[in-house]
Amino acid sequence: MAIVVALVAGVAVWLSRDSSSPAAAKPTVLHLRSLGGGATTMAAAAIAPDESAPPAQPGAPYKLVGTLPDGQPADASVYRLPKATSADAATVGRALNLAGTPTRAQGGWILRNGNNRLAVRDDGTWSYGLDCFSGPEAQEELTVECASATGGGVAVASPDGTAAPTAVPTPTVSPGPSNATARAAAESVMTVLGYGDADIVVNAGDPTAYVEATPRVDGQPANGWVTGFAVGADGSIDSGNGWIGSPQRGASYPLITAQRAFELLQQQPRPMVEMCMVRPDGKPGCAPIPPSEVTGATLGLAMDYESDKPILVPAWLFAIKDQVMPVSQIAVEPSYIAKPSPEPNPTAKGVPVEPPTPAEPPSQVEPAPARSDSPR
Repeated sequence: MAIVVALVAGVAVWLSRDSSSPAAAKPTVLHLRSLGGGATTMAAAAIAPDESAPPAQPGAPYKLVGTLPDGQPADASVYRLPKATSADAATVGRALNLAGTPTRAQGGWILRNGNNRLAVRDDGTWSYGLDCFSGPEAQEELTVECASATGGGVAVASPDGTAAPTAVPTPTVSPGPSNATARAAAESVMTVLGYGDADIVVNAGDPTAYVEATPRVDGQPANGWVTGFAVGADGSIDSGNGWIGSPQRGASYPLITAQRAFELLQQQPRPMVEMCMVRPDGKPGCAPIPPSEVTGATLGLAMDYESDKPILVPAWLFAIKDQVMPVSQIAVEPSYIAKPSPEPNPTAKGVPVEPPTPAEPPSQVEPAPARSDSPR
């Protein structure tokens, strides 16, 4: 009898301890930047659990032409990106075939290579390109990037002293690398960085091609977590930017279905290349933009930020017809995503309000005749 009582008591203590463990705790609410704007991914709208997104209506930005996965997906984890270390900075330098050891600067590390500079920042981002900083390395700002100037003409002095543009001969552009050469260069760099399974897209160009490489995390595509390269004709890396470090698995969250995510996607702004399509009837104004056609969806991850720290969040990635990159819709159950903070009310107590500008005394000059303004 004593043995049975002791066993029951032990089980009760174990259950009590397990129920209060971090693994059994409810995941915290995510405060994603995309809800407040400024990010490329789209967070799930902060809809109460008892509300539902309306179905697609005529004129909706997206039209489903394929099929979506059925069923309720299992809970999935977020991934947080670690801060970079000196070893990470050295890895990026080695991936780009740069000689030397990165030097510590404000907010990260730097390594110079001729006219180019590698900057590896504490947050795990890095960039490689034209070097325009001439001050002491200890005071170097890694957030400052060089600007490249482009022009279509040169201003020369005319006889009357005014400047007039003159045509510039079109320079001869050397051919860029083949797709195979550009892809091989990107694959080599991504392998050294530890992202050998990245999905690579080559955009051909002269004299350089631009390559986008999207790493996978535990086999999942990570939309928006992109490393880009400008590759020369000989396969060398002229410039680039991306990430370093292995994402760390975080808490798991309940997910919404693909159909629910598609309904929420209809409420998000649609990125478009065309600013205004010409009307087929020739009348003034813009023609209605046809809906983007969704051909399917895959469960993966999307890049976002929480408290200015990068985070990869479970997302439904919708494939768009005639578009290489998918469109992301955060798949986390909306009740686990914080609503965006309201804009401060200038008349609220405790919020400073600028005093009104004193009115100017009436002018003694008679007003000019009224005229109709026309847009310039």
